[in-house]
Amino acid sequence: MLPAEMIAALKTGLGTDLLDCQEAPHDPKIRVAPDRLVNIMRKLKSDPGLSFDQLLLISAVDRVAESRFDLVYHLASSAHHHRLAVSVQLPRSSPKVPTVSGVWRTADWHEREEYDLMGIEFVGHPDLSRILLPDDWAGYPLRKDYQFPDEYHGVDCKAWESPTWDWTDTPAETAALAGARRADGPPPVRNLPNPGAGGAGTPRVDVPGGSRVVGPGESRVGDPEDGHAG
Repeated sequence: MLPAEMIAALKTGLGTDLLDCQEAPHDPKIRVAPDRLVNIMRKLKSDPGLSFDQLLLISAVDRVAESRFDLVYHLASSAHHHRLAVSVQLPRSSPKVPTVSGVWRTADWHEREEYDLMGIEFVGHPDLSRILLPDDWAGYPLRKDYQFPDEYHGVDCKAWESPTWDWTDTPAETAALAGARRADGPPPVRNLPNPGAGGAGTPRVDVPGGSRVVGPGESRVGDPEDGHAG
């Protein structure tokens, strides 16, 4: 179904439930009310002409200036090979929306991710708990006003902000990385903060059986012993 045909069908099928719509070459977009979301999603899945049997992704946009979140559901049909984006607008002060995990089982994890990182509550979810961060993590890291903590259970969370930390790959490092991607074995570890024996922010490389601190003047990519030397 072409985007224009889909929008026409949605206008007919959804009527006043369709608050806004946009034609797009690949993913037409519609906006609906949060309290009508579940019923509309069931229609989109069960309608033979639409057959949106796949929920690919749920994403959220933090619109701080408008004091709201735009929550977007990305749908696809394996039968008709077309796609659709369905959005709802939620107040930033209390972002709540009914779960669609009863329509698509994949919504279970997608909704938990948005809860974990954006703080959106999915009412009726069977297990609305963090999925990426520890249960006792404070705040929601993908919100635009999120303040990153200085430490977490004694771990320095801001070692990477050190003014002496060099995130720039040298030409030798760039070449070594390119070679390592074509070689067998694990990829090299670059200069990532590590609060181990070498101190917070000390560059380390992987070696057989563990890792070691990079010596002065030594390339931070690979190691002669593991076949990924710079």
